[in-house]
Amino acid sequence: MPLIRSRNHDPRLTSAGCSFGGYHAANVALRHPDIFTGMLSMSGAFDLSSFLGGYYDQDCHRNLLTHHLANLIDQWLLNRYRRNSYILASGWDDHCLAQNQNLDRIMSAKDIVHKLSGIRGIPTAGPHGGACLRSTFKGSCQLSVVSCQTVSTQTKQPAPLTPLTRRNRNIQHARFVFNEKMNLRSPMTALNPYANFLDGRPVKDILTATPSTLAGLIESIGPARIAASPAPGKWSPAEIVCHLADCELAFAFRLRQTLAETNHVIQPFDQEKWALTYPGTSANQALDVFTLLRGWNLQLMRTVLPQAATKPVTHPERGAMTFQTIIETMAGHDLNHLAQLHKLAAATPSK
Repeated sequence: MPLIRSRNHDPRLTSAGCSFGGYHAANVALRHPDIFTGMLSMSGAFDLSSFLGGYYDQDCHRNLLTHHLANLIDQWLLNRYRRNSYILASGWDDHCLAQNQNLDRIMSAKDIVHKLSGIRGIPTAGPHGGACLRSTFKGSCQLSVVSCQTVSTQTKQPAPLTPLTRRNRNIQHARFVFNEKMNLRSPMTALNPYANFLDGRPVKDILTATPSTLAGLIESIGPARIAASPAPGKWSPAEIVCHLADCELAFAFRLRQTLAETNHVIQPFDQEKWALTYPGTSANQALDVFTLLRGWNLQLMRTVLPQAATKPVTHPERGAMTFQTIIETMAGHDLNHLAQLHKLAAATPSK
């Protein structure tokens, strides 16, 4: 990636491949949607479970695209998929057509803008022969010049990232890949989506201070503004506090399941659906719940650390992590939402 970016400054980057390469093109594009803005998969197969001889674990799940994408609820990934352009191409005679049709149905259900095109192959070349793949490639090249934004009039596509923002993210990711290969990164960085908020601060201090910081912010915002949404589709300050209380409940379960089970697999949740119950709940009520749960979780940490820090656990979308990673995620998550509340408090008119 650093070499590509040094020679080509166009913010767009598309992965492409045929047959097994079509699988890899789709896999790398969907694993790294902040890097690859487009994907062209020609006669690819996406469910490779028949090659695994019955073996199945979380690594298999993440790399079997139709399995992973069908159950994906990570909004960070889904929002980026919806900004990008994806083309699935397969010959009508190709034995991989059904797999492309299945991935098409899954992507449609997730509101991911894409195009599935069945291209007439060459029957005498066989169902997946070289001549059929060449025919698919030629047809795909014609498709790839058409913007996927015209494919679906029913899917609402978010505004694209600016070239500068996308380029900066590409550079950051290129540095991450280099550091990973050279073993220069912290194990937390890739697995904790809020790692950048920590900035080297002691995690214990952050977790301990959050309840009192929340109480001060609720008072600063005041009752007149605490339930008011700052913009359409945005959570009110009270709803943010409710979300923190719900997450503390989820973290409490994850911490204890990690300790109690061998190779526990975390169950993600859809925060937007949980938030449907927040209207009418007071910020102070949510704060009381959060404070009680945080105290209980801190007591658990004092009891089991440092011995339990390396206990393994798997997140179905982020991969293998540890008990300590969950704790660091809690702290970064705190700081993320506290920053939002600080901004809202600063915008609140003084009394």
